[in-house]
This record gives sequence, C-alpha cells and structure tokens, in this order.
Amino acid sequence: MKLSRFYIGLWLSMLFICQSMVAQQISKLDLLNVELCTLKAPEGYLDDFWQLCASPLNCETIPVIHLGDSHVQGGYFSMPIRQFFDDYFGIAGLGWVAPYRFLRSNQPNPSQISGRKSGWSGSFITSRKYVDSPSPTGITLATNEENEIEIKAGDSFLMNKVVVFRDASTPPLYIKGELPIEEVLPISETPIADTLRLSLPTSSLTLVAPQGARWYGASLENSYPGPLLHTIGYNGAFYTTFNQRNFIEQLHLLRPRLLIISLGTNDMLVNRFSSEHFASEVRSFVRALQRALPSTAIILTSPISAYKTKRVGRRVYRWEVCRYAPDVAKTLEQEASNLGCGYIDLYSAFGGIAKVDALLDAGWLSKGRVHLTREGYDEAGRAIAYALLKDFRGYVERQRPLFYQKRAQVDAH
Repeated sequence: MKLSRFYIGLWLSMLFICQSMVAQQISKLDLLNVELCTLKAPEGYLDDFWQLCASPLNCETIPVIHLGDSHVQGGYFSMPIRQFFDDYFGIAGLGWVAPYRFLRSNQPNPSQISGRKSGWSGSFITSRKYVDSPSPTGITLATNEENEIEIKAGDSFLMNKVVVFRDASTPPLYIKGELPIEEVLPISETPIADTLRLSLPTSSLTLVAPQGARWYGASLENSYPGPLLHTIGYNGAFYTTFNQRNFIEQLHLLRPRLLIISLGTNDMLVNRFSSEHFASEVRSFVRALQRALPSTAIILTSPISAYKTKRVGRRVYRWEVCRYAPDVAKTLEQEASNLGCGYIDLYSAFGGIAKVDALLDAGWLSKGRVHLTREGYDEAGRAIAYALLKDFRGYVERQRPLFYQKRAQVDAH
C-alpha cells in the first residue's frame, strides 16, 4: 500500500512537471506578437539598401551599425540580425571589435580579446573624460608601451583583412607575423582607417600596438561582398550620450548604409520623465546623423518593458514596472515618423507593460529585471531580423513589375 502511494505520488509529480513545462512553452509562444514585428517607414525607405545587398553585380562591403546601450554591448542582441544577413546575402565578416576589458568593462560577444592590461588608458563615450574625443566608435584606447592584443573571432568568422581606426598623429598598429604598413607621419589629430592584409584567412590574430598608439578598435573582415554588421554599444548610454559632434562627424569612417539605433532603456528608467524633452533629444541626434550621413538609412527600435527599483523606506527598495516604457515607445514612433526614418516597435511586440511579469516568469527577462537573458536577446534580435525580412520581401515584390516591364521592352525590340 505504501509502495503504491509512492508510485502514485511520483506519477503525479512527473505529470505536474510535464504540465508546467508545456504551460511554459505555450506561454512563451504568446510572449512575442510576430505580426507586430514590422518596419514602419516611408514606402521604399530601404530599397537602395536592399538593392545593394541583393544585386549579383555588387562587389562591395555594405556596413551596418547596431548602436545602443548595455543591451547592445553584450553582443547577443545583434547576433540574430547578423545571422539574418548571413542567411540571405552572406556577410563580409564579424565587424567592429575593441578590447573593452582593457578599460575594465564587459567584452561583447562573440569576439574574445585578451592581452596584457598594463600600460593601457582610455575611455568610453559614457565617461566624462571622453569629451571631444575624435573617435568614430565611442571608445578611445592608448598605450604608453608596446602591447599585443590577441583577437579570436570564432570559427564562423574567418578574416583576411583588418581595418584599424586610429589617430593619424600616432604610430600605426600591425598584425604580428605580417608586414607592417608604412608609418604615416604625424599630420593631424583626425582619425584614419588602416587596412591590414593577411596572407591567409584566419579566425584569430595578434595585433601589435606600438608605444604611443591611440586607436578606436578594428573591423574584422573577409573581403566578400555583402552586409558587415558593426555592434557598438556602451553600458548606461542615453540618446544624449551619442549626440556629440566629433562622434557623429567621424562615423563616416565606418561608411554605414544602415544604422539601427536601440536606445531608450536608460531614458525610461529615470525618476522624472518628460516626453517633450526626450523627443527633443531624439530629434537632435537623428537630425545630426541625417546631415552627416545623408546616404544612411536610420531605424529606431523601442526598448522592451522592464522594472525599476523604488525606495519605500530607509534602505528598503521594491521592484515596480517602469511606467515610462510606453511613453518612450510612443515618442520614438512619433519622432521616427516626423523625421522620415524607420521604426520597429519591440515594446508592443513583446506585450508592453502587461507582459513584463510573463517575460520574467518565462526566463526572457534576467533576475536584474532590466536586461534580458540570452534567450530573451535571441528573441529580441529575431524580432528585428523578422521586421527587416518582411521589408525585404516587400522590396522584392515591388521589383517584379519593373522586371516584367523591362523584359517586355526588350522583347518589343
């Protein structure tokens, strides 16, 4: 009798576990509304970009930048977007990397960068001492002694060239074991891009930074035509963080044809929020980008709902849903429309405030309740990729009448 009860209890426990797993899977299917993963933009806004990506006659690299805060710095958010470009067009490499750990910050994935940390100095664009830096990437690195930087891009990203961004007034970096480029004489404090060639494709290399070198990261490339996604993110970044004259003016060195901006989380976590003030910050930044990069398409994405802490007593805090998340999303959508650029509504696609508890329960929102988990970032990145895919399909459909029209003209002659 006792044995029977044991097996009955065990069976009920297993049944409960299975039901919980199924319920969790079903709930996860309801967390993301794929139909809302759409690019809202003027018709044909990305047509020039898609033409570059899809044309068999195009032999050039097509740089794309994913710019943002800590969500982007981690690297996972951008991975599904990079995978989308690779699946449909092939990619031209891993893109921009920099040794964040040399400045005591977390290193973005999937690159692995190591080396001796002594002798390095520098700052991020989020730092006060960064003001007026000419960096086109938001990071400045300098060494007062010769240093080696070991870079591993992973087996999926072979490279045969490295583009190094540095000050023209400082010594150039070179690849260990390869012939260094000719040293450029000091002429100015403006950044330049040195293209370093490798004799054989590789997934890892060692960069040598001579004493006195000041640089801003490097792009790992394979010389193939196609999109090249640069992931540039910094912990704690706001919209105003990147609205710096030198940063915007020097972005042309990366030659972006598409700029995806995933900011707004830190803007919505403030204690006091003004839609008018936030709209002004977004407008100022995007307009400056449009003036500096007239051939670059710009897409804004809204942040996903999160929690923030609220003080309820001395040294006592509790979590509460960030009530400014819908205001940030609404403002971004309106400003994108006013500025004539693109917008992807991740806030609504992930259910807004109503689903934030479900995101936490499903394991998409981390225990810190602001950042996502690896699975959550995978879904967020896929949402952006899906919106881009739907827009690309629209581009293909718009090209069909032109194709048949040209074919009819040829047949007529």
